[in-house]
Amino acid sequence: MAGGTLNLSAVSAGFGKDTVGGQVWRGDGIGHYVPDDFGQPTAFALSNSGTPAVHAQGQMLQGHVAFVRHFWSPQWRSTLALGMDHESYASFIVPSPDQAVTLRTVHANLIYSPLPGVSLGVELAHGTKQFRSELGLSDGVDARVSLGGRFRF
Repeated sequence: MAGGTLNLSAVSAGFGKDTVGGQVWRGDGIGHYVPDDFGQPTAFALSNSGTPAVHAQGQMLQGHVAFVRHFWSPQWRSTLALGMDHESYASFIVPSPDQAVTLRTVHANLIYSPLPGVSLGVELAHGTKQFRSELGLSDGVDARVSLGGRFRF
Protein backbone atom coordinates (compact mmCIF):
# COMPACT_ATOMS: atom_id res chain seq x y z
CA MET A 1 0.00 0.00 0.00
CA ALA A 2 1.19 3.47 -0.80
CA GLY A 3 -0.21 6.94 -0.60
CA GLY A 4 0.25 10.37 0.74
CA THR A 5 -0.95 13.90 0.96
CA LEU A 6 0.47 17.22 -0.15
CA ASN A 7 -0.41 20.29 1.91
CA LEU A 8 0.04 23.70 0.38
CA SER A 9 0.16 26.09 3.30
CA ALA A 10 -1.29 29.56 3.09
CA VAL A 11 0.65 31.66 0.60
CA SER A 12 0.51 35.44 0.83
CA ALA A 13 3.22 36.73 -1.49
CA GLY A 14 1.79 39.70 -3.39
CA PHE A 15 -1.65 39.42 -1.75
CA GLY A 16 -1.18 41.51 1.40
CA LYS A 17 -2.90 39.66 4.26
CA ASP A 18 -5.02 37.60 1.82
CA THR A 19 -4.07 33.95 1.52
CA VAL A 20 -4.60 30.99 -0.80
CA GLY A 21 -3.83 27.35 -0.16
CA GLY A 22 -4.99 23.80 -0.46
CA GLN A 23 -4.43 20.10 -0.02
CA VAL A 24 -4.24 17.21 -2.47
CA TRP A 25 -4.34 13.52 -1.48
CA ARG A 26 -4.24 10.14 -3.20
CA GLY A 27 -3.42 6.66 -2.01
CA ASP A 28 -4.44 3.43 -0.27
CA GLY A 29 -5.19 3.44 3.43
CA ILE A 30 -4.77 7.19 3.96
CA GLY A 31 -8.24 7.86 5.41
CA HIS A 32 -6.96 9.70 8.48
CA TYR A 33 -5.15 12.25 6.27
CA VAL A 34 -8.39 13.41 4.65
CA PRO A 35 -9.85 16.70 5.97
CA ASP A 36 -12.81 16.42 8.36
CA ASP A 37 -15.17 18.08 5.83
CA PHE A 38 -15.43 14.74 4.08
CA GLY A 39 -16.63 12.65 7.01
CA GLN A 40 -14.93 9.41 7.98
CA PRO A 41 -13.50 7.68 4.92
CA THR A 42 -12.62 4.00 5.00
CA ALA A 43 -8.87 3.48 5.30
CA PHE A 44 -8.80 -0.33 5.31
CA ALA A 45 -11.20 -3.22 4.82
CA LEU A 46 -10.79 -6.87 5.83
CA SER A 47 -11.50 -9.63 3.36
CA ASN A 48 -12.08 -13.21 4.54
CA SER A 49 -12.63 -11.95 8.08
CA GLY A 50 -12.69 -14.74 10.67
CA THR A 51 -10.68 -17.14 8.50
CA PRO A 52 -6.98 -17.96 8.26
CA ALA A 53 -6.98 -16.15 4.89
CA VAL A 54 -7.91 -12.78 6.43
CA HIS A 55 -6.38 -9.89 4.49
CA ALA A 56 -6.31 -6.12 5.11
CA GLN A 57 -6.83 -4.13 1.94
CA GLY A 58 -6.32 -0.37 1.74
CA GLN A 59 -9.11 1.62 0.14
CA MET A 60 -8.11 4.08 -2.58
CA LEU A 61 -8.86 7.72 -1.79
CA GLN A 62 -8.21 10.79 -3.87
CA GLY A 63 -9.30 14.37 -3.63
CA HIS A 64 -8.47 17.99 -3.09
CA VAL A 65 -9.39 21.16 -1.20
CA ALA A 66 -8.55 24.71 -2.29
CA PHE A 67 -9.23 27.93 -0.41
CA VAL A 68 -8.83 31.67 -0.58
CA ARG A 69 -9.11 33.99 2.42
CA HIS A 70 -9.73 37.70 1.86
CA PHE A 71 -9.50 40.53 4.40
CA TRP A 72 -12.16 43.17 3.71
CA SER A 73 -10.85 45.35 6.56
CA PRO A 74 -8.83 44.78 9.76
CA GLN A 75 -12.02 43.48 11.45
CA TRP A 76 -13.78 41.62 8.60
CA ARG A 77 -12.57 38.61 6.59
CA SER A 78 -14.03 35.82 4.44
CA THR A 79 -12.92 32.42 3.27
CA LEU A 80 -14.14 30.46 0.25
CA ALA A 81 -13.20 26.76 0.12
CA LEU A 82 -13.98 24.13 -2.52
CA GLY A 83 -13.32 20.42 -2.13
CA MET A 84 -13.84 16.97 -3.59
CA ASP A 85 -13.16 13.46 -2.28
CA HIS A 86 -13.53 10.19 -4.19
CA GLU A 87 -13.30 6.76 -2.60
CA SER A 88 -12.99 3.42 -4.41
CA TYR A 89 -14.40 0.49 -2.44
CA ALA A 90 -13.14 -3.09 -2.65
CA SER A 91 -15.64 -5.33 -4.45
CA PHE A 92 -16.11 -7.55 -1.40
CA ILE A 93 -17.46 -4.66 0.74
CA VAL A 94 -21.25 -4.85 0.93
CA PRO A 95 -22.75 -1.58 -0.37
CA SER A 96 -24.22 0.68 2.31
CA PRO A 97 -25.79 4.17 2.30
CA ASP A 98 -22.97 5.15 4.69
CA GLN A 99 -20.46 4.74 1.85
CA ALA A 100 -20.14 7.86 -0.27
CA VAL A 101 -18.26 7.40 -3.52
CA THR A 102 -17.85 11.11 -4.25
CA LEU A 103 -18.34 14.11 -1.99
CA ARG A 104 -18.18 17.71 -3.18
CA THR A 105 -18.32 20.71 -0.84
CA VAL A 106 -18.25 24.48 -0.94
CA HIS A 107 -17.93 26.66 2.17
CA ALA A 108 -18.13 30.46 2.39
CA ASN A 109 -17.93 32.48 5.57
CA LEU A 110 -17.87 36.01 6.91
CA ILE A 111 -16.00 36.60 10.18
CA TYR A 112 -15.98 39.72 12.34
CA SER A 113 -13.18 40.33 14.87
CA PRO A 114 -14.12 43.38 16.98
CA LEU A 115 -11.20 42.82 19.40
CA PRO A 116 -7.95 40.83 19.26
CA GLY A 117 -8.76 37.23 20.19
CA VAL A 118 -12.50 37.55 19.50
CA SER A 119 -14.05 36.20 16.28
CA LEU A 120 -17.76 35.94 15.45
CA GLY A 121 -18.94 34.48 12.18
CA VAL A 122 -21.46 32.90 9.91
CA GLU A 123 -20.71 30.13 7.40
CA LEU A 124 -22.73 28.79 4.50
CA ALA A 125 -21.93 25.23 3.43
CA HIS A 126 -23.28 23.19 0.53
CA GLY A 127 -22.39 19.64 -0.37
CA THR A 128 -23.37 16.75 -2.62
CA LYS A 129 -22.87 13.06 -1.97
CA GLN A 130 -22.82 10.40 -4.68
CA PHE A 131 -23.55 6.86 -3.47
CA ARG A 132 -22.36 3.51 -4.80
CA SER A 133 -24.28 2.71 -7.98
CA GLU A 134 -25.35 -0.72 -6.66
CA LEU A 135 -27.61 1.05 -4.15
CA GLY A 136 -29.69 2.84 -6.79
CA LEU A 137 -29.84 6.00 -4.64
CA SER A 138 -29.99 9.49 -6.06
CA ASP A 139 -27.33 11.98 -5.01
CA GLY A 140 -27.67 13.48 -1.57
CA VAL A 141 -27.60 17.24 -1.13
CA ASP A 142 -27.08 19.22 2.07
CA ALA A 143 -26.95 22.94 2.79
CA ARG A 144 -26.25 24.49 6.18
CA VAL A 145 -25.85 27.82 7.88
CA SER A 146 -23.60 27.82 10.96
CA LEU A 147 -23.00 30.57 13.50
CA GLY A 148 -19.92 30.53 15.67
CA GLY A 149 -17.62 32.40 17.94
CA ARG A 150 -14.10 32.04 19.24
CA PHE A 151 -12.63 33.72 22.26
CA ARG A 152 -8.90 33.40 22.94
CA PHE A 153 -7.46 34.44 26.29
